Amino acid sequence: MINITKKEARQYLLRYQNLYNPRQLKSDEEIVGFIKKIGCIQYDPLSKIARNADLVLQSRCNNYSEETLYRLLYEKRELIDGWDKNMSIWSVKDWPYFAKKRTSYINRFEKRANEFNSVRKEIIKKIKENGYISSKDVSGNQKVDWSWAPTDIGRAVLESMYHCGELLIHHKKGTRKYYGLTEKLLPAQIFNKPDPNSTLDNYNDWYVKRRISAVGLLWNRSGDAWLGSHLKKEDRTHSINRLLKKDEITAIQVTDIEEIFYLPKKALLILNDKERHNEAALIAPLDNLIWDRKLISRIFNFEYKWEVYTPAKERKYGYYVLPIIYGNRFVGRCEPIIDRKSKELIINNWWWEKDIKIDQKMTEALIRCFTDFGKFLNVGKISISSTLVKKDFKWIGDCVKLKY
Repeated sequence: MINITKKEARQYLLRYQNLYNPRQLKSDEEIVGFIKKIGCIQYDPLSKIARNADLVLQSRCNNYSEETLYRLLYEKRELIDGWDKNMSIWSVKDWPYFAKKRTSYINRFEKRANEFNSVRKEIIKKIKENGYISSKDVSGNQKVDWSWAPTDIGRAVLESMYHCGELLIHHKKGTRKYYGLTEKLLPAQIFNKPDPNSTLDNYNDWYVKRRISAVGLLWNRSGDAWLGSHLKKEDRTHSINRLLKKDEITAIQVTDIEEIFYLPKKALLILNDKERHNEAALIAPLDNLIWDRKLISRIFNFEYKWEVYTPAKERKYGYYVLPIIYGNRFVGRCEPIIDRKSKELIINNWWWEKDIKIDQKMTEALIRCFTDFGKFLNVGKISISSTLVKKDFKWIGDCVKLKY
């Protein structure tokens, strides 16, 4: 058991998540390596400012653009749109490890094989002719029962083939998915590779370690970080004990927190890193760092809820609010709004955490952070809402005015 302070835990988590010195990943190889390390990043189609996956990467990458993720997904195909923690993006090299999950879907949809068969044949025929297909390209208006509500049979069959591994997302236009045959889109050595997890225990251990790695430091306590794993606490406990015996994870005790945390054994080098940084970054609402909100509350003393699904009158802050880190702590949150016609980023609202002292170094870090954010969003101007006291945010005017 290793004992660390909350400050050490904060610094470790931010280092592990490439956020203690943010926006440093430069190459496609480094981005793919980061995603491989953390397992997956969560995808959400909502794009009030930008989609979550792009917000996750912009805070870690130098000169990041949405075209980068598109290229890695649909041109180089080093990443995959796949289910993990809900809709996610993960390394193509992880495909063989999800064999048991695909098998569970095959067993689930087997009873509907006769119902779906004619549409499935039509889909395969059209993909072989055109390379890909979307739900609007499938004939028929028949409605069938589906997981959330009755839906068109074409969409249901496409999704069942996707979950069973027969199809992959070939590309997207906006939020519309176009599917292609998996065997044509994946390298043969990956598509044909046997399941590395020979037993269910092996698979559970792999998944538990994957989720610990996704956050960097995790406890065996129910929370959103475990979504999609389908493991009960008892199953996780067995896996954690086996992983400890195999020396693949390390137990950590954080000062003043009763629960035991676990980190990947390979991450001990990051835990022992003492290099200091004082930079700022905007954090995506579904960023891996804040998957477990209770964990973040205990270690960082920061409460956060994504309020897009909260009725307006019940919101504490706003519809689309992003946390802000500086150094090793959360210092506040802001509500950015983008005017796409005028290419202007407007800071509509801002909330500092308690006891924050703003000095010149923090101001300079915020200028760098928002200048890079403006470049990512392709805006030419950053301004503040008339509801904010301008003198408190005069540094906004020091953000570089961008020219394209």
